[in-house]
Amino acid sequence: KGARWVRREAARKRPEFTTREPGPRCAAHPVHESTEATQVYLHADMTIKERALARVAPPAQSTPGRYKPPDALLAYLDSL
Repeated sequence: KGARWVRREAARKRPEFTTREPGPRCAAHPVHESTEATQVYLHADMTIKERALARVAPPAQSTPGRYKPPDALLAYLDSL
């Protein structure tokens, strides 16, 4: 039984869980204060990422090496 079932059962047994109080709500998970705070994840050291990927078994139908996107895809992304 999944999270949806748990929410339905809670709402059925305790309807006060489904009413919303006015004002801001707390997030169920931690939220970053700004988008700049997430840049550390994007610009992490590539050697750490490559070491982590080296420990994982490669997919059965892939060619070894780094992904090289086609020029058309890079042109599209540059135009955004």
